[in-house]
Amino acid sequence: MANISTLLDQWRVAVNSEAKNSSNPELLLVMAGNRLPVLGSVIYPIDSMRRNLDWVHVIAYNYYLPAGRDRVTFFHATLYGPSNMANTDYGINEWKRRSFLPSKLVLGLPYHGYAWTLLSPQKNPMGAVSKGPAITSDGAVGYKWFK
Repeated sequence: MANISTLLDQWRVAVNSEAKNSSNPELLLVMAGNRLPVLGSVIYPIDSMRRNLDWVHVIAYNYYLPAGRDRVTFFHATLYGPSNMANTDYGINEWKRRSFLPSKLVLGLPYHGYAWTLLSPQKNPMGAVSKGPAITSDGAVGYKWFK
């Protein structure tokens, strides 16, 4: 993340220059970003992003996954949720709280879901303990599975 700000500044200059010196329209600079404006413990360079990017596509999914760290069932793309911050509303508000323009935020929605293998099929509420993924190796199920 240390050099992203410099990259974005230089990229914007190059895009502006290319458009000015050619008959081509100015390119849009777009980035896919985490649901929160942080990645692990590193904060995105919001000032540079605000200055240089036309849009940030906020990845508003994969909050909980059956493969890997999550051994309980939960929504992988929830608009609103409990106070644990794994929801889209909290994420978008965090981008706005850090002064990122809402007009530059594009919400990325999933067209897939996940399936878990429950530890005990009789205990199946949200938050039920799981053994891991079901149906596919990572639990991902595409739109064709939904009926």
